[in-house]
Amino acid sequence: MNQILIIGTTDSIILASVVTEVLPVTFYLLFQKKNRDNSLRVIFYLLIVNFFNDLYGFYKLRRVEENILTFNIYLLIETVTICIFFAKILSRSFIKPFLTTIISIFIALWLFQFIKVGQAEALWDCVNYENIFIMLVATYFYYEKIFLLNEPLIYDNTTFWVVSAFFLNAAGTFFLLLYISTLPSKEDQEGYYNLNYVFTILRTILLSIAMLMKNTSLDNQKHPINLGWFQK
Repeated sequence: MNQILIIGTTDSIILASVVTEVLPVTFYLLFQKKNRDNSLRVIFYLLIVNFFNDLYGFYKLRRVEENILTFNIYLLIETVTICIFFAKILSRSFIKPFLTTIISIFIALWLFQFIKVGQAEALWDCVNYENIFIMLVATYFYYEKIFLLNEPLIYDNTTFWVVSAFFLNAAGTFFLLLYISTLPSKEDQEGYYNLNYVFTILRTILLSIAMLMKNTSLDNQKHPINLGWFQK
């Protein structure tokens, strides 16, 4: 996700990350009939919310104000939306109850911390929870597609690029935040924090590829692969 806009971060990097996020939204609108994937619609709505949230954050930054409240609210929206996306693309019967449990724990944690700190602090524990959740479920997605469904060309599926986009961003952000917390000065932290927006741009590039592609999942459904005892 796009992290909180820290005062002192290079404006050009932030602006680039915000402007490039228009690309996957535009590609989805142009190639919606080509994609034919309902799961992409979930990501499309999330990207629209994210874009306006970033515009507001950039506005707050120009006023030398931090966007802590909107950051925390968007964090909740993003995590729930990504959970819904994974529920749509994963096929095993146990996955939906698992995701329901995971998101229930996250919402409880978010509410507890939000009530506790309000607008005073960003909910970094919830950010770490979200990143770990994305990395774990994304790893299972790769396992399901490669080993259980035995898809030879996994990169031909639009969902692969969407999952990879969020996996890359979550992994980079997770370890980046862990490293930043060890730095002694705020200036050093702000310098390394610029890398967050690089991961945002990389995520946008992968999402743009997904929106440009023709979805092959419907063709696979017409010719399902025999999974043997995995189907039982």
